[in-house]
Amino acid sequence: MEISVEQEKNQTVIQICGRMDSQGAAMFGVRTSDLDLPPNPKVILDLKKLSFIGSTGIGKLLSFLKSMTLRSGEVTIINLNDDLKFLFQIMKLDRIFQIEPG
Repeated sequence: MEISVEQEKNQTVIQICGRMDSQGAAMFGVRTSDLDLPPNPKVILDLKKLSFIGSTGIGKLLSFLKSMTLRSGEVTIINLNDDLKFLFQIMKLDRIFQIEPG
């Protein structure tokens, strides 16, 4: 799995590529904990190139959302493929995360 982070104006874009299995989830946790974000951060998670997410990965996304909420931040997920969109709907994660087409 690869993770790229770009600062754009007043928001941070995190692009995740590949499979977020248990190893990828651990990588995501480390990478996001190292981010130097401003107060009230606005983060975009671009999942266009994410092909798979396991339960550990979903847990890491929820933990990240919680940490951003505690900092009065916003997290938006963009570019979910149809399979992941279906998974998010079944798990009712579409009610927790702000999801946009991209």
